[in-house]
Amino acid sequence: MPDVNGKSAGFIGYNARLSRSTAGNAGPWTPIPEVKSFDPAEATVDEADFTHLESPNKVKEFKATFKDNGTMSVTCNFLDPVADAAGAAIQAAIIADHGVNNLSYYWKIEWRDDAATVRKTVIFPGYVATAKPPNTTIADPVDFLFSIRVSGAAVWS
Repeated sequence: MPDVNGKSAGFIGYNARLSRSTAGNAGPWTPIPEVKSFDPAEATVDEADFTHLESPNKVKEFKATFKDNGTMSVTCNFLDPVADAAGAAIQAAIIADHGVNNLSYYWKIEWRDDAATVRKTVIFPGYVATAKPPNTTIADPVDFLFSIRVSGAAVWS
């Protein structure tokens, strides 16, 4: 809803940050370097069909069952291990953790106005579902692609 001056209360994704913890949901948090974009997971809900021969008004009856929290995709710049050894080590750790379902692995997304002001945060457990070697061309930047399978409840703040 616009403010009194008609300006939107929305904000752009610049300064958003994706971080990772291998020590539980309280951190410490390691920011994922040079994230270009991420698409947070979209939860879906399975449902059971309880329709019977005497369902009211011939309307199908459903009940929600389990929620699937989905998979989040991430695109980063692929980092040179000489020019950015620390960043390349974080990417190597993500590749090494491909498919490792550890209960201590958590992820955090922060949406920020500037370098210091965090407006929204979500923390969720998850594991690296895919870690794709980069596509390489002569003209485009080399991207590091991976996805995170959300494996539990997300906490928003």
